[in-house]
Amino acid sequence: MIALFALGMGALIGCSAPSTIPTPQIPSTGSALVQSPVETPTPDIEATVEAKISATLAAMPPTPTSAPTNTPMPTATPTSVPTPTATPRPTRTPTPVPIAEPQITKVATTSNGQLIVLQAYLPEENRNRTVRRVVMDFPKHGIGEYLVGFEHTSGPYHLGEFYVDPSMLERQNLDWIRDNVDISVWQLPQRVACTGSMRPAIDCGDRVSYEPVLPDTPLEIGDIITFRLSDQDVDVDRDCPWIAESWDLQSVSALTGTNSIYIIHRVIRKVQGSYPEAFITSGDNNFFEDDCAVKKPSIVLKVVEIEKDYYVVDANGYSRAVREHQKLLEEKGNGLNRFFDLIDLYNVSLADYNRLNGTNASLELLQSMYQNLVQMNAELDQLADRLDALPSKIDVAEKDIDRTISR
Repeated sequence: MIALFALGMGALIGCSAPSTIPTPQIPSTGSALVQSPVETPTPDIEATVEAKISATLAAMPPTPTSAPTNTPMPTATPTSVPTPTATPRPTRTPTPVPIAEPQITKVATTSNGQLIVLQAYLPEENRNRTVRRVVMDFPKHGIGEYLVGFEHTSGPYHLGEFYVDPSMLERQNLDWIRDNVDISVWQLPQRVACTGSMRPAIDCGDRVSYEPVLPDTPLEIGDIITFRLSDQDVDVDRDCPWIAESWDLQSVSALTGTNSIYIIHRVIRKVQGSYPEAFITSGDNNFFEDDCAVKKPSIVLKVVEIEKDYYVVDANGYSRAVREHQKLLEEKGNGLNRFFDLIDLYNVSLADYNRLNGTNASLELLQSMYQNLVQMNAELDQLADRLDALPSKIDVAEKDIDRTISR
């Protein structure tokens, strides 16, 4: 769901107010993560810039400490400023398709857990390496889900290895697992949702194929990857210092509102850190890069093929709907940039006004500065109102695109 907020712009025009900007305080609501099994890669998240805007508006600067002598006071006061939501959202993936006939061929006890070797029948797969979602139904512990890399062996058969917590198994031998644990293999979704964050490279009418990112898989700037974002993957103080310093957040879940999500974005640069490999990512169509560095172990998939318009059933309708959706996204992105630029200018102008007011500066200069602040305040109100009206229009445009493609 797209969240809307309504936050005041600070003190009313002409009223006394503090000369400093209060630091926004956002309480942390982080929750512990289940370390295993891996959740289904079906992300549904607003871009983290939404939280940036919330913090910015909560810290909206006060108006001048007082009007210059004999300056006429404005009769109207600015309305409250709603928080515009962020777009485009991270590209997410819809419901996967099941694959039949999996067979466990080997079980072994290791220091990493119970090793499971699984043979999968994948007649439609034409690559030597692929990745699938494996679902195991344990008698006492219920459903466990795992992302598993598979290697081609012969014909339509592929072998994959993964680790299971030994406590999930009453007996750790092949016969018991075959007799008591139901197992299925699911194809990862090849169609993304219509959020537009990776447009034009990937859109929801396109078919996307992946390969697993294993420890020896090379990653380069420009690769499109799927990565997991969760508390177990991210140290906020180290990997997202801007978030930690600005909002005093201690966990990713406090920011995203969910324990674990999977995001499809592009690697735009490598960063140095305590991990051998870490990356900064961004959606091609986003106006902001992602806040948190992504470590190599958190990256599970790499896009290897994109078949444009594979799912499109109404080409003309699809083209029109995508154009309208993109127009709205650009209107919102440009509006957000203007919004933040204007806030920065307002802060500078306010500081200059408060420094000169009460000195020997001319009344004419002070009156001009004061009226400029009033005009910027009003423009910020108008900008926020326009931005606040866009999310519902964007949602309608996404649904219009979705109606022109197959499931």
